Amino acid sequence: MTIEDFKACVESGIFIDYDGYGDLALRTQYSIDFPTHKIKEITNWKLAPFFELPADELKIYYTKTRAEEIYRRAKPYDGAFEFLQELNKLCNIIFVTTQPNALVEKYTLDWLDIQNHRQFANGVFFTNEKDKADCDVYLDDAPHNIELLRKKGKRAIYFTQKWNEKEEGERVASYKEFIRLIVSINT
Repeated sequence: MTIEDFKACVESGIFIDYDGYGDLALRTQYSIDFPTHKIKEITNWKLAPFFELPADELKIYYTKTRAEEIYRRAKPYDGAFEFLQELNKLCNIIFVTTQPNALVEKYTLDWLDIQNHRQFANGVFFTNEKDKADCDVYLDDAPHNIELLRKKGKRAIYFTQKWNEKEEGERVASYKEFIRLIVSINT
């Protein structure tokens, strides 16, 4: 398979430090707005148990009330730009991500532009059905996404995070490991 033909779908949460829903940026903003609240270490994909706000209020908080602060101002993980730059030399990159609403989608696109990451993508798709983006390999950190992709017969690779480290299946623990995997697939 040639570089031009090979497509990798990459979840934005593996290079934006919001762990799918604004983890670092969410914790930072939440601590400013609710200084007396305690935040537990996030070890699961579902965020509500780690914050003192009720689940429905927390979701409104991070998807509407403070969406700009959380999604536009999130920091990239160390090495993310270099990872995307190197991956772009090996295959076509498609960012496939689930975001809760159009506002968060807009802030995610803004963030990709601010960080100069969108230049590496052949497309950005917002969907809950990631298998609809036809790729040869998928890199994601959310167990429910990996499970769905695998049920659809897709090669889905875990990007190891605290909330998926006990899950079964193919995984990488670093950007370099994923690059090595892509090189091995294409040779």
